Amino acid sequence: MEVLVAGLKNGVNLGADATKLVGATALQGSTTGNASTFHLTDLNKHGLIEHDGSLSRNDIFFGDNHSFNKTIWAQTASHFTKATIDLGTVAKARKDRLAAAKAANPQYEGDEQASFIESALYLNVMSNETGVTAVTKWVKTLFQEERLPIEQGWKRPKGEITVATILGLVGLLGVASA
Repeated sequence: MEVLVAGLKNGVNLGADATKLVGATALQGSTTGNASTFHLTDLNKHGLIEHDGSLSRNDIFFGDNHSFNKTIWAQTASHFTKATIDLGTVAKARKDRLAAAKAANPQYEGDEQASFIESALYLNVMSNETGVTAVTKWVKTLFQEERLPIEQGWKRPKGEITVATILGLVGLLGVASA
């Protein structure tokens, strides 16, 4: 857990409280034989962190729930037509993705909270320091290339991203999704 806390703090300024919350969930699915560690493949276990309706991955029902899916991402990214992505656009992209997943997956197990947190995290981490708008090219790099968009000018957020920060954005996204 200490390595995870330090890594996410240094990488994206995620606070220890938020990291420990996610880390504790990951530890629940650990297959390492050590209750204080997890393997990255453990994150694929359905219902812990991985969830149906991911913005860039297929549902477990279809088999591969961990590889980037260009078709699913294209549907999500089709909403991102401006230089920045605002709360309304994030909410619409998330809502449309969940609707598509529900329509395609006869065993869909929606997790609204996980979906909102997923969106709040990328919105905050890829923010242009507003916390409520993200830079489109940075978001696309994060999802499509699975890396931080440092070469495109992204910098680690100045403000620490805490559980309160994330839940505040979740609330705003909930309102925007209504």
